[in-house]
Amino acid sequence: GKRARDAVNKAIELDPKSGRAYLARGVGNYYLPAGLGGGLDKAVADFRKALELHPANSDGWLWLGIALRKQGQNKAAREAFTKGLQISPTRTWIKQQLEKTPAQ
Repeated sequence: GKRARDAVNKAIELDPKSGRAYLARGVGNYYLPAGLGGGLDKAVADFRKALELHPANSDGWLWLGIALRKQGQNKAAREAFTKGLQISPTRTWIKQQLEKTPAQ
């Protein structure tokens, strides 16, 4: 909860170039409702920042795709999953997410 969020925010404060910290905060924001300070928009922003810092992180592409799909942006989600698979072609979870995302 709050301790985890505070720890991630402190990690970003100490190392603003940590893609892992932005990815962790994005996952937290994905699950935390907007009314409590999280939400999909914040999660997507964090995932994009993580990928800006470390574009070869397949987890970042995976989580970006999951959040975009939840926002109804299936085409963009499929593109994110595809980029994740280019980095980690054997990653089963990314393959599964791509398969269950409708093509538009």
